Amino acid sequence: MLAVVGAGVGCGGKGRGGAARGMNMMPENASSFVFVDIKALRSDEDLKGIYTEEVRETFGIDVDDIDCVAASDDLSLLDGRFDFDKVRDGLDGRGFNKSEYKDVEVWENSGEDVWVALMRNFDGSGWLALMRNLIVLGSEDAVKDCITVIEEGKDSLQDNRDARDVMARLPGGVVMMWGIGETFTEIIEQEFEGLDAGGMSLGKKDKDTLKVAVVLKFEDEDAAGDATDEIKDDLEEKGYKDINVNQDKELVKVTGEKDIDDFPG
Repeated sequence: MLAVVGAGVGCGGKGRGGAARGMNMMPENASSFVFVDIKALRSDEDLKGIYTEEVRETFGIDVDDIDCVAASDDLSLLDGRFDFDKVRDGLDGRGFNKSEYKDVEVWENSGEDVWVALMRNFDGSGWLALMRNLIVLGSEDAVKDCITVIEEGKDSLQDNRDARDVMARLPGGVVMMWGIGETFTEIIEQEFEGLDAGGMSLGKKDKDTLKVAVVLKFEDEDAAGDATDEIKDDLEEKGYKDINVNQDKELVKVTGEKDIDDFPG
C-alpha cells in the first residue's frame, strides 16, 4: 500500500498522537510498529511520489475509505469510514465464515488468503474483525490478541518501555515506525552494535523536502557513543542534508532532510 512500508491508526490525532493511539491497540510484545496517515499522503500532491495504491478494492474495502493504517508483525488495522455491509458481502463471496470472538464480529478463512498474505506475509488462517470504524486483519492469534487489548485493556505496545522511550522522542509525521534492534535495522538497512530499539518519523518541511528524524536506543551509553559517527556518515552517503546527531545517555536522536523526489533512496 505504501512504497515506504505500510501502516497507522487513530486518525483522530495526526502524527505522534495518531501513532500513540495505534500503539494502544497493538499487543505489548509486538516487535515492530508502523503508522501511516494515508489520508494526508493521498491528499497532498507533493507527497504522492511516496504513496502508491496497489489494490483498489478487496473484500468490499475500497482504499479510498481508509484514513490510516497501523501494522505490527502479522497484524494490520485499517481506520476509516467503511460500508460494513459491502465488506460482509465481499468476505462471504471469498469463502470467509462469520463468527464472534469476545462479542466482536470476526470472519475467518481456514486457508491462507492471497490478499491477507500479500499485506502481512503470514501463513495459516486469516482473520478479519469489524469494530466500529476499524477493520482488523491478520493471523488468527494476532487478531485475537488485538481484540483483547482493545476490548479488555490488556497491556499494549504503549506499555512496552523500549517502544515508549523511542516514540515519545520522535516528532509527529505522516509516517512513523518503531522496531526492536534486529527488526529496525532491517527497516533502515543499517546495523548498529548494541542497538535495543529504534524509531523513525517522516514529515513534510516544504513542497520539495522531507524532514526525517531517527531515535536509537542502545544497550548502554558507550554503545550509543560508538554509533554516532557511523550514523552521520551513513546518512550523508544516502544524500541527507542538514544532519544533526545528539546523544543523551543510551539514546541517540538524529535529524535530517531529504528531497522528496529522492526518497526513499
